[in-house]
Amino acid sequence: MEPANSGALEALLKRGELVESTSEMTPDYLRELKHTLLVSGDTELISAPAYYLAARKAPSVNAFMTGIAIIQDELAHAHIAYHILEELGESQEALIFKRDPKAFRYPYAFDVPLESWTELVVANAMYDQAGFCLLGDIHEHGSYGPWKRGLVKVMAEENFHLRNGRNWSKRISQAGGEAREELQRAVDWMFPLTVEWFGLPDNLKQHSTQLDYRLKGLTNDQLRQQWLSTGFRAHSMPTRSAGTSTIRAAGMRSSSGGASGGRATPRWSPSSRRASPSSRCAHEFLPAFSRRSGAPRLPAFSRRSGAP
Repeated sequence: MEPANSGALEALLKRGELVESTSEMTPDYLRELKHTLLVSGDTELISAPAYYLAARKAPSVNAFMTGIAIIQDELAHAHIAYHILEELGESQEALIFKRDPKAFRYPYAFDVPLESWTELVVANAMYDQAGFCLLGDIHEHGSYGPWKRGLVKVMAEENFHLRNGRNWSKRISQAGGEAREELQRAVDWMFPLTVEWFGLPDNLKQHSTQLDYRLKGLTNDQLRQQWLSTGFRAHSMPTRSAGTSTIRAAGMRSSSGGASGGRATPRWSPSSRRASPSSRCAHEFLPAFSRRSGAPRLPAFSRRSGAP
């Protein structure tokens, strides 16, 4: 069937209806939808091996099984995005197994390996909260019906990931001593990397196609602020003050100089960003998926032993 003309699609979107098939799309809508799905699928896929390295350091069998359950969820979430892409004409086989590692699209944070259980739970508290905000926006406002319905499962499972991150972060923080300091160090380098998940500031964005097509409902800055408010003010990751065991976000200060809260303008020191070789993590993980290079095998490596 021929794609719908732009006038028909615009009218459908204005009525608040859902797009259900390619026959209702314009080529531009289809292109933007595929791009958004690809970033989502790639991010979920690369999180699995990144989380696995840290899950191996779990303090108990129960904790390890929780980590494995989270990894299983992330792979299922990736499958949802890739399956929808296949229904839109792409090859799921080619997307996962035949692409060059440089062609995968995901946040920079996953270029930095996670090497401890503490780093995994901070990733659950920060990275999964960012994903929850981004996908929750699509689930609530998105115009493509099949993905909107597929995200019902994803949102329920992401809640489980968030609880693991928040509960363990609180537990480690209350333990005090070196355990709390390790938690603080993880927050220090992971916080600015999570801020990057939401893309360019609104004043630097060059187009608003995703918003125009209702593929998302909130701007980058609105989503970033939602993450800051939800992840740190409301869910046990507030600023650390004397006499408490809570954890501060790395370098965060309000525009007035106090600890961040509410709608403060976020600023942080570049020194809090952990040094790592660009794209090293994913470029070692992703070739392991390729069927051109033999049986998959995840490499062993360390930030500390090889980072410049």
